[in-house]
Amino acid sequence: MSLLFTERLDVATNEWRRVIVEPALFYLIWRGVRPTAAETWRIVDAFVLGGLLIALIGLGQYVTGTNLIEAEGGVMRLRSIYGSPNNVALFLGRVWPLLAAVFLLGDGRRRWWYGAAAVPIGLAILLSFSKGALLLGVPGSTLLVLGVWQWRRGGRIWPWVVAGLGGVAAVFLIGQQIPALATRLDPRSATGIFRLQLWQASLNMVREHPWFGVGLDNFLYAYRGRYILSAAWQEPNLNHPHNIFLDFATRLGLLGVVSGGWLVGSAVWGLGRKVVRGEWLVARGEYALAVGLLGGLVHMLLHGLVDHSFFLVDLAFAFYLAAAVGSAEGAGEAEER
Repeated sequence: MSLLFTERLDVATNEWRRVIVEPALFYLIWRGVRPTAAETWRIVDAFVLGGLLIALIGLGQYVTGTNLIEAEGGVMRLRSIYGSPNNVALFLGRVWPLLAAVFLLGDGRRRWWYGAAAVPIGLAILLSFSKGALLLGVPGSTLLVLGVWQWRRGGRIWPWVVAGLGGVAAVFLIGQQIPALATRLDPRSATGIFRLQLWQASLNMVREHPWFGVGLDNFLYAYRGRYILSAAWQEPNLNHPHNIFLDFATRLGLLGVVSGGWLVGSAVWGLGRKVVRGEWLVARGEYALAVGLLGGLVHMLLHGLVDHSFFLVDLAFAFYLAAAVGSAEGAGEAEER
């Protein structure tokens, strides 16, 4: 419906096709085919392999000093095949909890392969120096995986929560002692100030386009043409509001926020139900998969508070992979009901 109220229909229909329709078709095909456990893992292995290749390309570039981005304080940031280091962390952040879950909760050779892949992927996320990933997404998704792992073993969860929060605080404090990293982590830095200005401009945009937003992929044109604040004039070419709620609201209006909330909520509910009641998944060897993909949704929500979340091709497909696994019903679920 938002296409009927969009100024730049050309870019809106392009994003509608690539980010809305095609990933949804992937989801519907999955539901129609109903892949077996072996077929499911084959698709997931390809997803992980894609993340591993992205990480290895980025690490190779970092070693040779090519295709890097220099951030505040002279920190060199890995970006691999992407235009921005944050995009690397956004995608690899969906892969990371899956690797951790399979290593801790899985079995067989795949467990060790995924554990080995976690090393370069984790290093690539670290060298992206994405604050959203390092301070929000990765800690939150990792704590979820560790919590479920302890719960399955009958252990206590709260020590891992305390340890995780302490680890994040320790990384932040250590970073403050390194001048280049301290500048990068400082919320009062230029990036932090621009982010606040961007959010204010985005709220103004929603206020004037409350029901259907400015349209898919139209944020850039509306922002730099009308809504950019005078204090943020140095960075006019921003194409999204760096917040999951504002992203849905500016692109699709308040009706889009409701639709997006239903979409994400149903995916979280489906996977969460499997994690809590999924003894049949253990028998199929898919329990770790459900935990890992749920961790990816946690990363989506936490990192999405300060960056992209859904409206990129790779992130949309990663989301629908989680949604498809969460909504697919197995014989074990039918028996439980």
